[in-house]
Amino acid sequence: NNLTIHLWVRRDGWRENWQGFLSKRGEGGQGWQLRRSNNTNNPSFTLRGTTADDESRISNYTIANNTWIHFVAAYGDGLRRVYADGVEIQNIGDGQPILPTDYTVRIGARDGGSGRHRGDIDEVRIENIARSAEWAKASYPPFLEAPVPLEHPFSFHTDCGVVLSSERWRPA
Repeated sequence: NNLTIHLWVRRDGWRENWQGFLSKRGEGGQGWQLRRSNNTNNPSFTLRGTTADDESRISNYTIANNTWIHFVAAYGDGLRRVYADGVEIQNIGDGQPILPTDYTVRIGARDGGSGRHRGDIDEVRIENIARSAEWAKASYPPFLEAPVPLEHPFSFHTDCGVVLSSERWRPA
């Protein structure tokens, strides 16, 4: 059971505790989340069902306000690793599968729409492979300017963020 998630995050203050950037449940003993750790300025990569279940707060890294951050979080081969702008900020031993869930993936919120993100999220990717440390570091391009979010055929819903489903988007 392997996982790698990638995304750019820019926060504009904080709206709620446990503010979610990207999640697939991550509560009730199922799924995973990359989010703000409670009411701190630290990120948290939470995996449910693994041996290091709630050892997720990354206290050695502060999420700056109004600054784009490139996150890569990987799980597999007995490790949980997180990178911010190509620098490893978490590397802990972890095993056992992430407990499955039928919940949809959410961008900008936790399950049920709580923990809504205040800011921007861009270039989200989810993979069922545990990318290596070398790959995670190399995936951070040294941009001269921060990414500019593209226009989307949808917008963040103020109550629940963006919800992904298996349905394809069809223009009206």
